[in-house]
Amino acid sequence: MAIGPDKARSNDAASISASFPPLVDNSSTSTPAVQNEARPAVQNEARRPCSAGATNLTELDKRQSLVTALGFEWHGELGITGRRYCTLSDENGKRLAQLHFFEAGSPEIVRHIAFRDYLRAHHDVAQAYEKERHRARGLYPTNSHAYTDEKDAWIRNTEARALDWFKRQTS
Repeated sequence: MAIGPDKARSNDAASISASFPPLVDNSSTSTPAVQNEARPAVQNEARRPCSAGATNLTELDKRQSLVTALGFEWHGELGITGRRYCTLSDENGKRLAQLHFFEAGSPEIVRHIAFRDYLRAHHDVAQAYEKERHRARGLYPTNSHAYTDEKDAWIRNTEARALDWFKRQTS
């Protein structure tokens, strides 16, 4: 199903999520092919939808124009080898959605899902993350790269705990 930029910009999570099945390879049996989480990582959190999928990145790169035609900005790897990162913003620059695509079997998939699930299971940590995001955004309201760098230490620390927790949950 393809949708135009107006529909994607509506922030309708189902529409955003449904836009990408033709871009994602669901044939992998070793890794959940799609963690199509086009909703906030944590319930009641003021976050934009996030979707992660496993795919053949070479084929996805060839279809970059399909992603941008939906109104998404294509960022390529943007600091994570083996990732394709895309964002959708409204006309005022407010982020509405983010997409992470990885090669099937990438350890980055587990890292992202572990962090998300840890926040969902630990409300106090999710609230602390929300405070950290607001703190970083207050320091760098117009510079998304500096904002990301500012919260990096907090995320890495929490991510380590999340991965340990996730391993215990899935073993």
